[in-house]
Amino acid sequence: MGGIFHLPLIRATHDELRQWAPSRGIQFVGLSPRAARLWTELPPTRIALVVGEERKGLSDSLRDMCDMSVRLPMCGHADSLNVGVAAGVMMYEMMRRAASAQPIP
Repeated sequence: MGGIFHLPLIRATHDELRQWAPSRGIQFVGLSPRAARLWTELPPTRIALVVGEERKGLSDSLRDMCDMSVRLPMCGHADSLNVGVAAGVMMYEMMRRAASAQPIP
C-alpha cells in the first residue's frame, strides 16, 4: 500500500504519449474481449498495455492508439474479466516473457 507515492508519474495526452512511445521502441497493445489475436501472441518488443473501462472497454481514441489488440480466452458464460484481474494476467505474461528472455546465470 502506498507504493504509488514512490513512483514517478507523468500526465500526457494520447497524442503526446503516441509521439513519445515509438522513439523508445514501445508498442501499444490493447486488451479487448473482441480482439482477433490471443494474449499469447504479443509482439517481441517493449509493450505498453492499454486497458479500458470495465463496461465499455477501450474508447475509440485508445483503440486508435493501439498497434494491436489481444484478448484473454474465456470459458463458460462469462464474456470478460474484471479489468484489474485482466491487466494482472497480462502483466504476469509480460514479466514471464521478459524473465525467460534473459540468460540463466
